Amino acid sequence: MKKKSFSFLLSIVVFSFLLVSLTGCGGGSKQSASSENKIVFSLWGSVDQMKVDQQIIDEFKQSHTNVEFQIIHIPSQTRYNDKLLTMLAGGTAPDVMFVHLNAFPVYAESGRLLDLDPYIQRDLKKEINDIYPLALKTFQYKGKQFAFPRDISGWVMFYNKKLFKESGVAYPTANWTWNNFENACKAITKDTNKDGVYDSYGAIFPQYLPIILSAFGGAIFDNEENPTKCLIAANPNNLKAMEWIKKLFDEKAVAPLDIATGVGTHEIFMSGKIGMYFTGRWKVTDFKTIKGFDWDVCSVPKGISRRATRQSGSALAISKDSKNKDLAWEFLKFYTGKQGVKISVKGGRLTPIYKSMANSAFFLNQRPPENMQAFVDTMKYGIAGTKFPKNGEVLFVFQNVLQEMIQGSLTPEKAIVRMQNDLTKIIEDYQNTKPKS
Repeated sequence: MKKKSFSFLLSIVVFSFLLVSLTGCGGGSKQSASSENKIVFSLWGSVDQMKVDQQIIDEFKQSHTNVEFQIIHIPSQTRYNDKLLTMLAGGTAPDVMFVHLNAFPVYAESGRLLDLDPYIQRDLKKEINDIYPLALKTFQYKGKQFAFPRDISGWVMFYNKKLFKESGVAYPTANWTWNNFENACKAITKDTNKDGVYDSYGAIFPQYLPIILSAFGGAIFDNEENPTKCLIAANPNNLKAMEWIKKLFDEKAVAPLDIATGVGTHEIFMSGKIGMYFTGRWKVTDFKTIKGFDWDVCSVPKGISRRATRQSGSALAISKDSKNKDLAWEFLKFYTGKQGVKISVKGGRLTPIYKSMANSAFFLNQRPPENMQAFVDTMKYGIAGTKFPKNGEVLFVFQNVLQEMIQGSLTPEKAIVRMQNDLTKIIEDYQNTKPKS
């Protein structure tokens, strides 16, 4: 595998990471396990998430008493991706690794992930029928399952009940369209004391362009994994979507970019100044601490063509270079199995991949929010967006063009032309430099 395949995510590689060794042997022995009984496991996440992961590891070790774990933990997802890409390129990847869908196509194309299909066919023929197909498809590449999903944490719409009441707007329902969203935003956005500074905004707009384009009937590429043509300019619905977005910002119905861009936007929602916010269940643990207002969730609004939301979530993969593939599979199988997933779901951040669990009282009765069903319903209309190894560059183009259009340096028509040209160049570069299969 040529290292240049990783170029777009390796511009700045941060090598500082926390290395934690967890040892456990039967009978209280402190001897290190042999290499045949050692699993190197990499993951990102907060301290609270690490506690959940540790609980799953401890449960696994109850039936695998002589297994030693070496944990590579990098809290930042971006830094984690950089580090893992470097390890994959160098043939030093962990035995088992967490994979986020944004970087997954690059990992899969590297040729360094183990094809899990033979293991699944051998061990999980029954269980596979209880898993949401979209969750599995999200981590398939060129027809093969190179990572196994843990959760289906798609985006929903969180909303501030207090702002809705004060603005005289009925709470959103599953029947809402983006037009309903627009009208609600206009009612909630207010300069209460007329000092020229807005005291509340209708929403922080979901700046993940694929879900809006899809909702309006637009299209991006002719093939999500191996595109040969960009369809941005050819599909008139893409322009309709961009015009609608521009209108929202021009009318100040949603928060301006200097507020809505970057990390920490969930804290603005928590402050009580934002009516609607789009994210997944992983933010529920933060929102539980809100004291100043009540909140709930609802499905993402429906567009002219369909309802679409961002399919998010994580998966576990095994290195093709692992010397302990069978043991690595046993751990992956446990972690993503019902026992492991149940522990993760109790952590309050995830929606389970298993249909029977997601639709059970165990999940649906958890509070808050009241409308837990909205998380489950994301499986009906979730999209993974573009899914080829230049995904990062594609999203970078979307973000830049969207910002320039909102700021006024590009009209919607020129934004379409710019995206068409930039994405066409990405396709051409990819087709000319991709590894030969």
